[in-house]
Amino acid sequence: MNKHKIAAVIPASGIGSRMGSAKPKQYIKIAGQSILQHTLAKFERLTICQKIVLVANPNDEDLAEIIAQCSDKVVVVPGGETRAASVLSGLSYLSRDGFDWVMVHDAARPCVGQADIERLVRHCLALGHGGILATQVKDTIKQANNEGQVLTTHDRSHLWHAQTPQFFPHKQLLSALTSALKDPNVIVTDEAAAMELARYPVELVVGTASNIKITTPDDLQLAEFYLNKEREKCV
Repeated sequence: MNKHKIAAVIPASGIGSRMGSAKPKQYIKIAGQSILQHTLAKFERLTICQKIVLVANPNDEDLAEIIAQCSDKVVVVPGGETRAASVLSGLSYLSRDGFDWVMVHDAARPCVGQADIERLVRHCLALGHGGILATQVKDTIKQANNEGQVLTTHDRSHLWHAQTPQFFPHKQLLSALTSALKDPNVIVTDEAAAMELARYPVELVVGTASNIKITTPDDLQLAEFYLNKEREKCV
């Protein structure tokens, strides 16, 4: 893995409206630190990752204090109006430094395991194409109509929950995301969607259920539980 130049892009310029907090959710503190600090720490400890591009609003009050505690691996780039635009901003920044692979990870996923990240990277590099961490759907999936009634039941055997990081060749992802954002009829909810539209292969690499995305207040306690459990293992 050392022969590759690998970077991470962490979009963190959203406001987290579903959290109902006075501040963006990435700055809410759990287990002694902000969600963003927990997430950044995971990637700062990765020896395979040489650069971390944090895409954030430079006017966020809490940002300066967090960056002051980071290593020089972390650089801040202004975000865009959407998550996809923010990711594109980070990818564009990396174009100047010749990174050949990039991981994109949600700032609101602080519980990602280092072993999972490394397994994703090893697997994709061995295959020569990108992939994502994901878990298979266990629950029965219902599709509803406009009246909130069940329309149909889906076969879950081929359904997966997408997670992050999502790991792709830098030039491919930059091209795919640029093309996708030019189409007003396309909604890009993650990097894999842009790669799918560009007909690049996307490998599913089994992740861990603890890699939750903090979206609502109910997620905070669960994330804190996982982070504390992780800390206990390191003691």
